[in-house]
Amino acid sequence: MLNSDDLTHMNADLMAMRGDHVVSIVLRRGETTLAAQNVRIARVARHGMPVMNGQTEENRGQALIMGDVDLDVQAHDRFTYNNVLYRIVMVRPNRTVMTVAEAVVVE
Repeated sequence: MLNSDDLTHMNADLMAMRGDHVVSIVLRRGETTLAAQNVRIARVARHGMPVMNGQTEENRGQALIMGDVDLDVQAHDRFTYNNVLYRIVMVRPNRTVMTVAEAVVVE
């Protein structure tokens, strides 16, 4: 069984991993813009998939957004990083040592 010291060490290790490539993002939630938060963005696959949307085509990929346990993120939040739009589709429920959100990358 993990004790509180174990969880503290796991969180420290994961935050160090996030720190290797930390970026600051500003989430948009409906009409509200949240304060900037530090995360790590990791693409899940190298290639996106083309998606037809009416008369237009866009490329969509997947990414994981990793932050500390108190990361303020919800499904349907959006943010732009390096001129690429990300939309959160799910926040994994276990936030014991870190928060992981899954996002669709729309280019």
